[in-house]
Amino acid sequence: MTELTLSIANTIIAAAFEKGAEAKIKPLTIAVLDAGGHLKAFQ
Repeated sequence: MTELTLSIANTIIAAAFEKGAEAKIKPLTIAVLDAGGHLKAFQ
């Protein structure tokens, strides 16, 4: 399994914010967890 790095987590967050903007969803908060359920990134 590929390690979830902070860089990858931030890429996931950026993509989620783009989708949220397309759907006109505001406010929007994104949390990315690793395979063990630990918080990796939050915005």
